Order: sequence, then C-alpha cells, then structure tokens
Amino acid sequence: MARRSLLQKPCTGSPAHRLPGTLGLILIFLFLLPVFADGVSAERSGGSGQSAAVDDSFKFSTHTFSNYSPTLLGNGYLSGSTPWNGTATSEATLTGLYDHLEENSYSYQALIPSWNAIDYWNGSHWLNSLSTASIHAQGYLQALDTRRGLLTTRYDWVDSNHFTRIETEEFLSRQNPHLGVIRIYLTPNYGVEVGPITVSFPLGGETGPPFVWEGARLPGAIPIRAVHADSDLHGFVAESETRDGKIEVTEAVRVALPSNLPPVHQVNLGFSSNLRAPALNVKFIAHKGETYTFTKFVAVESSLDSKSPSTDAQAVAAQAEHAGFAAILKQHEAAWEKLWQTDIVIQGDVEAQRIIHAAMYDLLSALRPDAKWSIPAMALPSRAYLGRVWWDADTWIFPGVLGLHPVLARPVVADRWARLAAAKQH
Repeated sequence: MARRSLLQKPCTGSPAHRLPGTLGLILIFLFLLPVFADGVSAERSGGSGQSAAVDDSFKFSTHTFSNYSPTLLGNGYLSGSTPWNGTATSEATLTGLYDHLEENSYSYQALIPSWNAIDYWNGSHWLNSLSTASIHAQGYLQALDTRRGLLTTRYDWVDSNHFTRIETEEFLSRQNPHLGVIRIYLTPNYGVEVGPITVSFPLGGETGPPFVWEGARLPGAIPIRAVHADSDLHGFVAESETRDGKIEVTEAVRVALPSNLPPVHQVNLGFSSNLRAPALNVKFIAHKGETYTFTKFVAVESSLDSKSPSTDAQAVAAQAEHAGFAAILKQHEAAWEKLWQTDIVIQGDVEAQRIIHAAMYDLLSALRPDAKWSIPAMALPSRAYLGRVWWDADTWIFPGVLGLHPVLARPVVADRWARLAAAKQH
C-alpha cells in the first residue's frame, strides 16, 4: 500500500488534523485498544525489525509543494502552521488568545504576528516573494519528525544563474512554551564572490487570503503597535494588541549570526521599523560554496500570563541565544521523548501505526500540563470553529488523553470547572 504523507494530506480530511471527530474517535480507540486487542502494547517492544518500523512511523515527508497543505507545529501554548518553503510567513497563535468582532459579541481565536519567517535576497529576487508556481526548487524535501517535534526543509533554489542551497530546521520549544526557533543554512553557489546578499528576519507580514467563517470576514494577525531595535542590532521587540484592546502580546527576536561572516566593517546590519512587517536585515558579501548559518530565536509573552510581557519576552529570547541552538534543541527533543514514553505500538500494520502517531502528535502539540485552557475543536493550521472549545473536547478527546497522559488531560476538566459558574448562569 502506498504511503500518504501527513504533509500531503488536506487539513479538512486528514485524521491527523480533524481533532473533534476522526481524531477523537481514534484516541478513544487508543484508550480501549490495550484492553481489547491482541498484539498491541502501551510499551515499546518487539525485535529490531519492529523497532525500525515504529521509528519510521514517526516520520512524514513530501517531495512536492504543489497544492501544499500546511500541518501543525505546537507545544501546547504556542502553535503555528508549517511554511511550504521552510522560510515563508506562517499563521501562529497562543492558547487562550481571543479577539472579538461586532462590538465584542463575536469571539474568535486571534493570530499573532508571524514569528518564523526568514527571507533571502540573492541579488535578483527575494525568496519569499516567489509562489509555488514560479519557484524552481530542485531536490525539494520537507520532513516532519513527530517524535522530535522538528520540521526540516531543503532544496536547491535555481534562479537564472543564481544557485543557492536552502536548508531550514524549525521547532516550537516543548521545554519552554514561550520560545520558537528556526535555523537556516544558506550556501550560495554562483560567481567567485557571490556579491551582496541580504538575509532578513521579519515579524508579521501577509499569511494568505482573509478567512471567512459563517459570513464573518476575520482579520489577519493582531496589529503591531510599537517596535524597537536592540542596541547591537542583533534583535528587536514588537508589541501588539488585540483589536478589542484587552490583551497585549510581545514578541522578542534575537538572531545568532554566522561565525564566518566577513569582518564587522563589511557587514551592514539594519532595521526596518515598518509596523506591518518590522525586520532585522543583514547584508554582506558572500563567497561561493560557503555555508552561512543563521538562527532566529523568538520569545512570545502576553498579558494573559505575564505582568510585564516585554521584559519577560526579552529575557527568554536572550537566554535562548546564550544557551545556543544545539542546547535548546536537545532540551526540546528530550521533552518530546519523555512524552513518547507512553505510546501505542501496533504490530504488522505500518499504515495504522503511522495514523496513530500522526493523531497522537497533533494532540500532544495542542496540550501541556500547565495550560489554563481546554483544547479547541480544531487547532491550526485550520481556523475552523474559530478556535472555540466545544463539547467535542470533553466527549471525544478527553477519554483518549486520560488513558495515555492523565496530566495532559487535566486542563480539559480544569477549563470546564473554571467556567462552571458562568455556565450555570447561562
């Protein structure tokens, strides 16, 4: 049977994305499976062949970006959809962040300014300005490792006589829910001295056409109200606010520059304060065949969880930059590995095993033990149901999570308990 990639499945029809219905039924099935089925275990077991099959069932990949359907990255607090080229602006949100339309009578899950984008000027075009129809990307491969919570993308961008290898790694820290990290490896392969290139690290920007739900045209990300650059021009801070004026969100960016950049006086660091898409820009003369590695750390805090979002966000970003990419990734992977110590292993059915791991990954990405909110009916990248929490969470999701991760199931109940008085009043 041919395998279908999680990254290739449409969000509206994939068991890895339909949280309230198909996914919930799968998880109830998981809850009951160890009791009623032979050959199924909640512990890792079996020979080397079985172990290899289980390990492979965590990995989903695609070699095509036509008709791209984004999938989910999340840590139970901060979530985002995946970019098709590894660098494009993608929708992102925070658990519990809602805005209102129609004089506060119509609530919906708000988006925050996109945190993950990195853009690249090769001397002729900006990478993110090219559509899936116009880009020439050789050897394209995007892979989601659900065991590690890590998205990787690589391809060779051929733009006339400009040839650049692009590789990215992106994750939302499971260890620190307020932190997102993306790293890019750029290898220009044209000319003797490639000439001036620019690498840009923006926040915000367009993420796609407006979303319409039940006749309501939802706005994009909440607007950025103020920005300021760090004194060393290695980062900046953007302060946003929901349109109803009730919640503040701060995103703090720090960028780790390559060690092999030219001398300081030959590198131009600039900052664009455009509130639609503020950006740190790094311009320099690149050399043919040399790989330049940039890492973007973004910390996100809101007034829902912090009395001083700006101060806290800057502290998290600075700490991440100081720790470094390798250490942060190691902590992230260890946290995911701890989650997967509780697993369902199905012997002899590879496709079923992949479906189980896809479903579990989406749920684990949307839950964490210290969360103050239940799980929405559908998480990003689908904005269906506007991020509202329905009875689906209690009926379909809760039993499966309770059987596998009781601590992660607690917020589903705690959320209802916190709203019990209001529910009785209604």
